Amino acid sequence: MKYNGEQLALYNRVRTRTGTIERLRWDIARDAADAEEQGVEAWAEIVSAACGREPSTVYDWRRAWILRKSAKPKSSLSISFWVTAANGITEENYTDVMDWLAECEQGGITLEAARREFPRSAKDDKPLGGLLDGLADKISQLKTRDDAAIIDEQLEIALVALRTGRLKLIGELDRETA
Repeated sequence: MKYNGEQLALYNRVRTRTGTIERLRWDIARDAADAEEQGVEAWAEIVSAACGREPSTVYDWRRAWILRKSAKPKSSLSISFWVTAANGITEENYTDVMDWLAECEQGGITLEAARREFPRSAKDDKPLGGLLDGLADKISQLKTRDDAAIIDEQLEIALVALRTGRLKLIGELDRETA
């Protein structure tokens, strides 16, 4: 992929980051959220290439950043706790998830133990946000295929719609708790 100036700046910013693994994950999550907000085309794929992680991981980290930023920016929990929360949060269980995060914040619990106690939505085992992101990942993978070039424009439209829907879902959750 040939990058434009904006995309190259994003790639280089992510590629040259230093720090602890946890700090790097949060910084990359913020870079991803900022790039999406700024409308950088193919931001997830660029960040993925720069940090050597799958686009789905980049989406997870971005969602965790957005949730943490809106709920508790100074949290000391690792990004893994926030990814679990962001992937499983729904309108129905929002308060329970925030309570779960507060309990985890008290310390003394492993991520694995915390995940066993995660408040699931009664409606669906697979949260809508996670399903939207999964679809977006699949479409991104399709776009890399040579035989998909003929429908690239339609795939891009679908990808933008899924990402917009996911952001709207997060925004609706934020407004309801404000």
